[in-house]
Amino acid sequence: MDPRERRSSPRQPIKLAAQIDAGSGEAWPCQIADFCAEGMFIRYSGETSGKIERAFARGGVTELVVRFRGLEGNRRYELHVSPVRRIDGAMGVHFTRPDSDAFNAMLQLCGSSGDQARSSLRAPSERVQFVLHQCAKTVTRFIEPLMDACFVQTVEALRIAAQKAPNDQLANELMDASGQIQGRQRVLWHYMSRSLESPLKPEPKGAPGSVLSVVDKNEFEDWLAIRVMVTRADTQYRGDLLQLKLRLDKLGIANRTGHHNPLGPALVCEAFHNALAQLKVSRDVEKVCLKTFEQTVIKQLEPLYRELNNILIRHGVLPDLDLSRYLSEQAPARKEPPAEVLKPEPETPLNKPQPEAPESKPGQTARGLKNRVAGEFRGYARAAQTAFATVRNLLTTLQASRVENGEATPEPFAANARPLSQGELHRELQELQLRAAAPEEPAVPLRDRVVGKIRETGDTRLNAEQQQTLDVVDRFFRSVVDSPKLSDYAQSRMRQLEVPVLKVVMRDPEFFEDQDSPVRGVMNRLAQLGVKGGRLNPVVQRRVDELIHRIATEFEQDTGVFEQTVGELDTLIDRQNLVYRRNVERVTAAAEGAQKVAESKTAVASALESKLAGRKVPRALVSLLEGGWRDLLSLTWIRQGPDSQLWQDYLAVIDSLMAFAEDPDSSINLPELLRLIQDGLASISSNHMPSSQIRDELKQFLVRRPDKAPEMVEMPAVSGARPDKQVLSEREQRSLQRWINRAQQLRTGDWLRDQTKAEDPQYIRLVWIARGFSRFVFVNHQGMRVVELELEALARQM
Repeated sequence: MDPRERRSSPRQPIKLAAQIDAGSGEAWPCQIADFCAEGMFIRYSGETSGKIERAFARGGVTELVVRFRGLEGNRRYELHVSPVRRIDGAMGVHFTRPDSDAFNAMLQLCGSSGDQARSSLRAPSERVQFVLHQCAKTVTRFIEPLMDACFVQTVEALRIAAQKAPNDQLANELMDASGQIQGRQRVLWHYMSRSLESPLKPEPKGAPGSVLSVVDKNEFEDWLAIRVMVTRADTQYRGDLLQLKLRLDKLGIANRTGHHNPLGPALVCEAFHNALAQLKVSRDVEKVCLKTFEQTVIKQLEPLYRELNNILIRHGVLPDLDLSRYLSEQAPARKEPPAEVLKPEPETPLNKPQPEAPESKPGQTARGLKNRVAGEFRGYARAAQTAFATVRNLLTTLQASRVENGEATPEPFAANARPLSQGELHRELQELQLRAAAPEEPAVPLRDRVVGKIRETGDTRLNAEQQQTLDVVDRFFRSVVDSPKLSDYAQSRMRQLEVPVLKVVMRDPEFFEDQDSPVRGVMNRLAQLGVKGGRLNPVVQRRVDELIHRIATEFEQDTGVFEQTVGELDTLIDRQNLVYRRNVERVTAAAEGAQKVAESKTAVASALESKLAGRKVPRALVSLLEGGWRDLLSLTWIRQGPDSQLWQDYLAVIDSLMAFAEDPDSSINLPELLRLIQDGLASISSNHMPSSQIRDELKQFLVRRPDKAPEMVEMPAVSGARPDKQVLSEREQRSLQRWINRAQQLRTGDWLRDQTKAEDPQYIRLVWIARGFSRFVFVNHQGMRVVELELEALARQM
């Protein structure tokens, strides 16, 4: 493969004389053949190639310097690069220290060349690519030392949490995770930095053969925990982030994930979460890790966002942007962290409440600011804001910045319209709620539906607070229904809950804080039943439809209908779990049985190999083996075991027949031998008698004249070589062995994503591992077997 094809950015051809220095102080001639925002492709002569190869052979060469002169010839530029791939007479390199001046000089050289077309890198998209690459490198360099400290503190936090764990199992989990993180810091940083360096690249499709990738359990609550952290950070750095967002908007940069800011806290949070997923830690461990990460990394990002703004300013992107007067209007009287959104975390050693508050216990709930005035939450309550207020402030501030730049959206209601009273708004929402219960209702965003319904009246409108509440709930549900963890069915049912949730939030803005809310309980259980890749039992699906329809038609103000629904959904989940467990038990029992059969056949083949291989064997014995004796040995090994007397007796039959073939006068008890053969074959046959062919051949063999030799056949030795085994290079063998080692680290209960069908990937769970890791069996969300792989095949797919 051409090394240039590995770059994701469009390449700009150029024929530019240059010199390359491998650190020895000696420069060798070369030619830059093309370049992009990420790297270059360099050609050189055979003589230069030999010198470069000798430099690499001596070792210690990790970075090269490429020098060239600019358009006027009076300035020399240097680019620091690292080789990505070397071929004969050329190499592809990656920029290690991007230099905008050198990059612009190459652009000028392209534009001044008469035999080349106008450089496509002069287009705004190419400029954007270079600027973004510079920003991403800045993010990575800033985060790396913070992560070094984070790993150290996470290890300590896990150890302290293990000492205070309420049971030995949790303590062991925390200590194991502590050891894993301490030993795999560089691996975790590798995964994290790979995400940070490519903030806008599409998700990797996977190299050929990479049809399985290890993933986490994809619990609904895990996803929400990251959203909580991102929301807090967005609020803490809202001034710098708004300026950064406006400058990125000016360049036309939008993130594929739809986050508020493509270079914002979401990028860092998700990079860490994806790296942490490689360890497959439990939810309790993940809580400690995320809390430490937030304290040691996310709360230290202010200098980073200032520097990113400065980079864009140096590139001339809105250098005079000033949002201070809008931000000051929204700034709180004092800097306070926002409260939890949906799930309060148990306190860890790194974020204990103030000294006067008793120590927090995991599992305790947080309801709202009004209820957090005593006990262990006193210190936290004084410093907390509600998540509702946090998101509302973000929306207001963003709207103010859009007003400044003339980008504000038009007011959806007439200027002279009368604000709706709470009672009137409730009636309008009740009508919308009933409409959503209809199966043919189209999937329209909540905000559009509510605004459209109010505008039908012609002379009424929502007041400012009602509009802000609507915006918060609308954005919340957009995040929920767009979650990659939910199936299309679950997303459609979630949409039917939009208006009921809006009504609850209109009445109680602290809804997002209430962990025990039955409304939240319904959403979480619906997400659990509707996990992406799962397929609901039709009976369960009909019952879920009935329950959601009942909410849509009966709910007005009393949340009792949600409480009843939570109980019924729990029953459905228990039923699904019972079906899953029974299916898994059947799958594992079948796999265990199949392994025993395979092991028994191997044991029989080994026993026969040792007794008969390479020898001449009576044809009567061969007929006996093929006529059922081999199967009898296998069944006896399974039922009685290799140490049983019956196994030894059945093997002794073979020894007796071989001895009689070699010496007809050998002292064997023929009646007893025949009885044993007949009883053995009868135990695996329905007619209780050996076949006539076997009886006749045994009779001729055993009752022959001493001077008549029995008919003998050659029994060949069984070859132990595996057929059609692929011959691998040393490098491929090392790579395969690395993945074999990783496959052997899998444990039952691990979830993976099967991407064999790229258009319809499915989540599968490992439920059975053969002894010696020879075979792996996976099931789907219903507990039905879907994938069964041997060790090497699994390693190749991973």
